[in-house]
Amino acid sequence: MTEHDYKFVFQSDEGQKVLQDLRERFYDRETFVRGEPDTTAYNQGARGVLFYIYRQLEDFKPLEDMAKDK
Repeated sequence: MTEHDYKFVFQSDEGQKVLQDLRERFYDRETFVRGEPDTTAYNQGARGVLFYIYRQLEDFKPLEDMAKDK
């Protein structure tokens, strides 16, 4: 699997919709849950998948940068 494969999938219109949905579900939210370390670890793992995808696309923007774009 190469970054070209990720770009092929996620830079299409459909791929952008899927990526936006994944971002809203697993990235653009607080991952820490007080008193629930397993839930926090799960949330961080899900967020990590988005980090990986964005690195493959070379299009990663942290939350702070996304807020500036709005």
